[in-house]
Amino acid sequence: MSARLLFTRSFLKPTTIHLNLLRHTLTVSSRMSTAAPPPAVPRLSASLLIINPLNEILLLHRPSHSSTFPNAHVFPGGATSPSDPPPAHTALRETFEETGLLLTTPPPPPSLLPSLPLARSQIHAGTLSFTDFLAAHSLTPAVDELIPFTTWITPKAMKRRFETHMFLYFLPSSPSPTTSAAATQHPTPDGGIEVLTTTFLPPSTALASDLVFSPPQFYLLSTLLPYLPPPDSVGIEDHVAKLQRKRLVRFAR
Repeated sequence: MSARLLFTRSFLKPTTIHLNLLRHTLTVSSRMSTAAPPPAVPRLSASLLIINPLNEILLLHRPSHSSTFPNAHVFPGGATSPSDPPPAHTALRETFEETGLLLTTPPPPPSLLPSLPLARSQIHAGTLSFTDFLAAHSLTPAVDELIPFTTWITPKAMKRRFETHMFLYFLPSSPSPTTSAAATQHPTPDGGIEVLTTTFLPPSTALASDLVFSPPQFYLLSTLLPYLPPPDSVGIEDHVAKLQRKRLVRFAR
């Protein structure tokens, strides 16, 4: 069964995951006061796993100066702003800021595409509202096309905490009168502000590489691996099992 059919039928229910696998990296001094400060309140954020017709997932390379996941490969996303009503809106706004992909209903008309880089830069800098930009062009963020996937909450012991809502989005498989503009958009970096490179990779290739992933990205790539094999893959079950064993041992080190 294809991943598109699997997720659109909601066979995989959205879940909330606490990053307990980070706890083993934390140490507590025996001299610490028993009156520990209260844990930080998680900041609401959102992320989008964009999957193309070749079963590849969009990965962004964060620069070394990034405040979150420096040098890691991540999915598009970030913290919510006051202008973002639901988390899905945040995921779409951040995707546009970080990759230039404008996912709306209807799709942006071809005549609007040349002006998107400037609008992207202005929205990224905070001089233009994403909501106002869409309204000015009679576009609506494609919230209904996002599939709720999972929610991750950073452990209470961490100083900077996030409650990240993650969604799936499948890019159109072929151009049509209603998807032509969406199908012709291509992700691009933002000049090194938050993104160094944008790359579509199959989960199997990403996990077998030396790319750096944080626990959410590693876990979700591993989870999607059986459902997103390369179109011409053979013996994917054995490949998945070997790859998972290899990566889990490496990750534990």
